[in-house]
Amino acid sequence: MAFALLVHTIRDATRTSIAMDARGFATAHRRTWAEPAHWSRADVMVLVGAVVLALVPAAISLMSH
Repeated sequence: MAFALLVHTIRDATRTSIAMDARGFATAHRRTWAEPAHWSRADVMVLVGAVVLALVPAAISLMSH
């Protein structure tokens, strides 16, 4: 119970800090810590592999009926 309360409190604090930063309460020059995510070839290959792994069993199941 105490661990769940701790996790909830940390998540709320993170959400509040992001909201305050978005509204300009931060003193830093940059408004966010988020960086753009650039996709590499490995990212695309993992995504394609996951889609194939999800579709192959579905196709086999549909073809067997």
